[in-house]
Amino acid sequence: MYITGKSIKKNLIIFSKKVDNSFINPKKSISILIDKLEKYDLKKNENNHEYNEIKNNNTDGYKNFKDFVRVNQIEVENQNNLLKIIYRLDDISFDSFLYEVKYKIQKKKKGYSDRDLYNLDMFLTYNLGNQLKRLSKINQSYPPTYKNITSYRKALIKASENLIALKTGSKKTIELNKEYEKLLETDPESKNVNLLIKKIYKSELSDINKAKISLHWVADNLEHLWD
Repeated sequence: MYITGKSIKKNLIIFSKKVDNSFINPKKSISILIDKLEKYDLKKNENNHEYNEIKNNNTDGYKNFKDFVRVNQIEVENQNNLLKIIYRLDDISFDSFLYEVKYKIQKKKKGYSDRDLYNLDMFLTYNLGNQLKRLSKINQSYPPTYKNITSYRKALIKASENLIALKTGSKKTIELNKEYEKLLETDPESKNVNLLIKKIYKSELSDINKAKISLHWVADNLEHLWD
């Protein structure tokens, strides 16, 4: 579900400062948010002339069904879009919903979120790898240690592939995982299962070592990483 619109953005600002707290309590925070939005909606209803007129004419209960329907229509029309979304969510979804909002706010403010820090190794190498990949396509210069721009671009591409592979897995690691999954479906009792696990582990270690080598390469060529 995508959250868009000026009204939603406006209401996200209400709790953006609180939501950046690492020790945030999702259940408590969502309750605070709902309370604020409900009060905001109530004010909009109270400022509606038609709504107040119908309410004043039906203080002892609705005299006709038409008034009852209209009052509900106005309340739905005035209901905040974010509140509508929250009401559609079940209790299990509240935590994930709030954290998604938290991560989006952090990303906009700082360029990264707490979620990125859970696997900082992959976050750093994946982003750096993609940046080097882009640099290899647009750079116009190369270090004096390389013969020409083509050889330097090849080095950039190799480093980018090794860094990206730490998150996505190298071609070999991906193929081994596919083979492992297929074997589990067809013959889970096969002796080759443990053998494949060992191969995957060895391949992943190789991916890590290659990423480390590429990070060293980045450090050695740090002053030349510009187009």
